[in-house]
Amino acid sequence: MTFGPDARVPVARVLLLSVTVLVLHVLLFSRFSLFAVRPEPFLLLTIVGALQLGPSGGALLGGIAGLAADLLSSSPLGLWLIVCGVIGLALGTLRAQLNQERQRTATIVAVVSCTVLGLLLYPTLSFAVSETRFPPPLRYLTIIVFACLWNVLLAPFFVATTRRLLRPKRIGR
Repeated sequence: MTFGPDARVPVARVLLLSVTVLVLHVLLFSRFSLFAVRPEPFLLLTIVGALQLGPSGGALLGGIAGLAADLLSSSPLGLWLIVCGVIGLALGTLRAQLNQERQRTATIVAVVSCTVLGLLLYPTLSFAVSETRFPPPLRYLTIIVFACLWNVLLAPFFVATTRRLLRPKRIGR
């Protein structure tokens, strides 16, 4: 399930997974909202993928997922790419320190903390680049809480899918 230092990142599968999430977002996730907050599937894909792939794969998956999110947003191109790429790299680097015995708990903590980090980093970069205003504090808190709730609820599906698609192939005799 883990990759060694010389293992290759399955780039074609990463692309397939990102395109699938893009299609699912357009057809399904963008139609659901809870208190006007929608799921953050690209951020969740980055988080879950970084836990599977490590630093280089997490950064690659985060960059591709972030670019897909940028294509759907009205903000300047590249903001989600930076946010997801940095989160993928950082979480992929930290995955060795996560408690493997309590993998579910570690995954939930990673999903919540990285969702909060992403939703703090994105508007900060957006303000720095285009001077867009932050939402009012209560609305911003609502966005963070319900985005975390969405991501925690969707995490088991993303974990199962990424484990199946991103697991390295074993070559047997």
